[in-house]
Amino acid sequence: MEIIKLMDAPTNTSIDISPFLDTIKYVKLELTEESIIGYIQKLTVYEDRIYILDTQTSPLFVFNINGEYLFKISNVGQGPKEYSQLDFFDIDFKNKQIVLTDLMGYWIMKYDLDGHFINRKKIPFWIEGIVPCHDNGYAIYANYRKNKTTMKKEYNLMYLDSLMNITKV
Repeated sequence: MEIIKLMDAPTNTSIDISPFLDTIKYVKLELTEESIIGYIQKLTVYEDRIYILDTQTSPLFVFNINGEYLFKISNVGQGPKEYSQLDFFDIDFKNKQIVLTDLMGYWIMKYDLDGHFINRKKIPFWIEGIVPCHDNGYAIYANYRKNKTTMKKEYNLMYLDSLMNITKV
């Protein structure tokens, strides 16, 4: 039986996760001066790579499945290939791309799986979270209270097409 403890829960809660797992593998990450992680916001494993978002120092770290450090995306700044801070990331499985979100700068940035910059798009209004969809659009969560001038009705879950237009609410 594998148990996880939820540290932020109101009470000390434990959940048995073994019914949801077929294998557990512990991987020791290679830590170098280039790969010191501050705060893990999100971790994803995809195609034998481990992607880790560090919201303390704002890079996305990439390790192979054995824990060996490969590279990081760390482009803090105001230039065309840079971001203010990383708030979220996901993997676009269809296009095999890394999608980074900079909520402070209102950017969605795309990289190939080797960390090479592809492009970025401006997010048209304040959002709290975003996930790439199979048709190059985005499912987003936005707080209406911070977008009253942009949105006429209170919608929190929306779909943006590839041009960043709201098409479904």
